[in-house]
Amino acid sequence: MCRIIDDFRETISPVVPGGKANRRLVTVHTLTLLAVLRLDTSSNWTTKSIEVALSVISLLDHIHPEELKPINPMIGFLWSGAGQVLIDESYRLGEASGSSLSSGGNEGKIAEAIDRLCYFMEKCGHDCPYIGV
Repeated sequence: MCRIIDDFRETISPVVPGGKANRRLVTVHTLTLLAVLRLDTSSNWTTKSIEVALSVISLLDHIHPEELKPINPMIGFLWSGAGQVLIDESYRLGEASGSSLSSGGNEGKIAEAIDRLCYFMEKCGHDCPYIGV
């Protein structure tokens, strides 16, 4: 199933700075990424879910919060799904910090992604009650 979603994602135009359709493209890309997150049953699900969540947040690197207004209320729900994966991983890394488990240097990347998501949710949340931080 995820291969079908990945194939579909490859046909979607990329999000580019100043693009006219960015609001829709961010929603569609986010929706397909979260579909991968929810439908993936592979053995490396934890690693892939973190990569997918980081991909959702990386979409925000190409746009300004103002480009998302008016915002689709569904995006708050989708962002929350990606954010929860990153928060869970952040807690796991915190618990593992005293053990021999290696984080692969993801702590900083995950913290930055959570901060970026919170920034966008705060900026866009004023117009949409589903995105309050």
